[in-house]
Amino acid sequence: MAFAIQDLLLATIKYWLILEYGVEAFDKGIILRQIINWGITFVIIGGFFYIGKIINENPELIKEVQEDIKKDA
Repeated sequence: MAFAIQDLLLATIKYWLILEYGVEAFDKGIILRQIINWGITFVIIGGFFYIGKIINENPELIKEVQEDIKKDA
């Protein structure tokens, strides 16, 4: 979901820059999009680490999920 939001946000910024400043804004857009892209990437990586930390601190969560999968199958 985060990757889809990232792509949507970057496309929206590109669209806005072209409407606002024309094709000349393409260079500014590249820089701005790259900064936002890195920022969102760090947030996504942080989320993965946070989820990993939660899983490592609560191993019973894995057992609960495995039991739920067996019930649904």
